[in-house]
Amino acid sequence: MRYSKEHMQETRSKIYQAALDKFRSEGFHGIGVDGISKAAGVTSGAFYKHFGSKANAFREVLSEGLGILRDGIERNRAEKGDKWLEPFIKWYFSRPQKTDAAAGNLLPMQGGCALPTLSPEVARTDEETQAIYEQELLEIVKALKAGLPKETPMKKQASWSILATMIGGVALARAVQDEALAEEIAKSMVWANKKLVR
Repeated sequence: MRYSKEHMQETRSKIYQAALDKFRSEGFHGIGVDGISKAAGVTSGAFYKHFGSKANAFREVLSEGLGILRDGIERNRAEKGDKWLEPFIKWYFSRPQKTDAAAGNLLPMQGGCALPTLSPEVARTDEETQAIYEQELLEIVKALKAGLPKETPMKKQASWSILATMIGGVALARAVQDEALAEEIAKSMVWANKKLVR
């Protein structure tokens, strides 16, 4: 049976979404093709037809996830001008970002940033995946650096520090049960990064 392009795209989208959710919640090594396919409501054969391998699906999820973060930086810069950094960090630490690593929504940061959730998994994957991750990471830092005030000393180092602080802050905020403590961590990350670029 031949399926329409719309049906094929819908199937691919369902598989992609299931892979996104499962990689975020269970990790690359914690879920197999059968588990992703079951979550998507398709056969394993359909998964392989669309992605070829679990590694390919992971690379696509990773690349798009990091692209969403870079787009968020660039969008905040375009909308807020010189005052973009604080609103961006607050957006990054929004409620869905902190607490729901598998919300299943591709809107910016809904379901959590790919960096804190997928970085540990990348470290245990192959060189091709690590190369994609590294390139995307460099693009994120480039976008951060381009938006920092001219007077910011050591812009590249400051950009790495901002990124590392945000990732670490999200990891801490997700891990605590106390909502007030999670909010305190998020506010501290905003404070720390504002100090960094002054």
